[in-house]
Amino acid sequence: ITTMENNSESLVLQNSEFAQNHVVYYKELMECQEMTDITLACDDDSSIEAHKFILCASSPFFRNIIRNSKHQSPYVYLKGIKMEDLQAIITFMYTGETKVKANEINRFLTTAHEFKVAGLIKNKKD
Repeated sequence: ITTMENNSESLVLQNSEFAQNHVVYYKELMECQEMTDITLACDDDSSIEAHKFILCASSPFFRNIIRNSKHQSPYVYLKGIKMEDLQAIITFMYTGETKVKANEINRFLTTAHEFKVAGLIKNKKD
């Protein structure tokens, strides 16, 4: 697509695989645990290393926590959250999809709602 601005022609360049490439890269980051800068811990003494940028982009809940943290690599304890739910939510945030056992879907969605995970909860506008 070309546009005319001040008698000079501008070109718009687009990468048709941009979103797909980012999902692949984010998945690699998640699997390799490279450059993580936040730790999320659950009741069962287990934790997940993640990336603040991904969490902020996917969840106003995490964005608020991270904005208010004075630490470069915060450790966040999530009381009452099951690790399997947290892992599934993190996977969804990084890849846009996740697997949840059918008999655990209500608990999972309750957690996703608490975290306000984009794509898993309805917008107030909807």
